[in-house]
Amino acid sequence: MIAETTAPREAPRPDAPELAITPRGVGRFQLGLSRREVLALLVNGRRGNLRKLWTPPGEVSVETGVYWLPGGAPLLRLRIYGGRLTEVTVVARDPRAITDHDIGIGATFDDAVLAHGDARRAGRGFVLQDLPGVLFVPLEPVSPAAESPPLTAHIGNIVVVGPEAD
Repeated sequence: MIAETTAPREAPRPDAPELAITPRGVGRFQLGLSRREVLALLVNGRRGNLRKLWTPPGEVSVETGVYWLPGGAPLLRLRIYGGRLTEVTVVARDPRAITDHDIGIGATFDDAVLAHGDARRAGRGFVLQDLPGVLFVPLEPVSPAAESPPLTAHIGNIVVVGPEAD
């Protein structure tokens, strides 16, 4: 049963930014956290919320959530499947939400490739060589046939699904 499994968790680097982006999550929002742990990180509704999506009877539960910036704008979108956090998406620029090489929303793919290795197509975005399970979605439209992003394109969203999904 999905809700009872636990994913291995790696300790964040001591010098990592509060919302460091890794293949395992964004800051304290690590893939595999239970619904209860995610609610605690959302400070029980003061910094975000969860919303249960309708699923047919007998199907696994699905919830989506938002973690807000202090001003109220969304910073992270969350997906909980079967009681466990399965996806974290960075949707706004924040100096704390970056990779270990300072790549975040608004960076160019040129900077991202220089920092994390070659990019390859993965669904609606691109995965960088050093960050399996982290999908970088371009802000500007890119041809679905493009195998690599235009280096001048900017990163519009960063979706962490974990290296197992890669």
